[in-house]
Amino acid sequence: MPHYDLNTVKALAISTLNIVMSRSSRRDRTNLGYEMIDVQACILGLSEDQFHKTYDYEPHPADSYKISYLLNGQEHPDDLYIKFYIGSNQQLILQVLSFHSDR
Repeated sequence: MPHYDLNTVKALAISTLNIVMSRSSRRDRTNLGYEMIDVQACILGLSEDQFHKTYDYEPHPADSYKISYLLNGQEHPDDLYIKFYIGSNQQLILQVLSFHSDR
């Protein structure tokens, strides 16, 4: 069962300004040819059945999902792994820890 309510996650993801990516997730996103708007679309498209696992990190637990996403111009969808938590940086943010091909 996910730690974070998907409605809350999606409400945060409505603005890309609320999505903060770690250095490694930015690198992986770039290597995949994805833009922030694609990361946003992946998050907005999440469903409970795509939930993978909750990681019991301190001070913020992180939820992970395995998804398929068809990047504009591709013939076949990418199988992706995304891991995030909801944190605070003077406001609520969605901190993306991982965004890469499902290994």
